[in-house]
Amino acid sequence: MSALPLRAAEEHRIYDLLHEQIGFDEFGTWKGSFLQCTETGCEEYRIQGKLGFGGKLRNCHGRIYIDCYPEDINQERQVLIDRVNATFVQWSKEGLLPKFRGA
Repeated sequence: MSALPLRAAEEHRIYDLLHEQIGFDEFGTWKGSFLQCTETGCEEYRIQGKLGFGGKLRNCHGRIYIDCYPEDINQERQVLIDRVNATFVQWSKEGLLPKFRGA
């Protein structure tokens, strides 16, 4: 397994960012499932929201990032992806997430 270990505060921080920026879990019904998945080290979690059906949070290859199906990418989605992924990188540098491999 290559998932970075996450502490509870980090899991909640990621959930809140995805909820606010991507529209993940619009009604708050998936938070328990999301936290259980990140706690056990899952490498991907379908977040959908503004990224469409293929929108995913990935915790693999030594970093945490979001993406979506290549065929679903458009300018708006790419901006969202870039913004959220830049936030993850910044948090990693600040110690708010585990240090990313190669960062």
